[in-house]
Amino acid sequence: MSASALQQHVGPVRRPRTTARTARNAAHSRRQRTASLRYRSSVRIVGALGAVTLLVVGYLWLMANVTKLNYEYAKATHERVRLLDQAARLDDQIAQLESRERLAAIAAKLGMVDPSRFDVASLTPLPPQTETASSQRAVRGVALLPAITDWLR
Repeated sequence: MSASALQQHVGPVRRPRTTARTARNAAHSRRQRTASLRYRSSVRIVGALGAVTLLVVGYLWLMANVTKLNYEYAKATHERVRLLDQAARLDDQIAQLESRERLAAIAAKLGMVDPSRFDVASLTPLPPQTETASSQRAVRGVALLPAITDWLR
């Protein structure tokens, strides 16, 4: 081919349009990507350590709570045994104070004697109460409690 033919087919060489702004943006994005890659492993390690730390602290908190509950259980058991012993002692004391021999001795000191005759008194039951019309009107639908007490009688 001749030189004139080459000039017809080949135009001016076009270079990509690069400006200072696009170069700056490209450099900035490369720096950010490099920084994020550099710190990504550090963040992962710190995150993993944080998760492990949370698990260990949670386990220790649960163990401390179980230990506290065991101490409270032992204390409550000890208190229960002490109260059962006290109740047994008080029951014995009540039985001793209510014994017939003791009461007979106290009655003899006071000059009391057994009765020579016994009287039986019988009580007559009270007559049923009749309700007046005004009390029936007051009960009907006004309050629930009087209706329930009347029903229970």
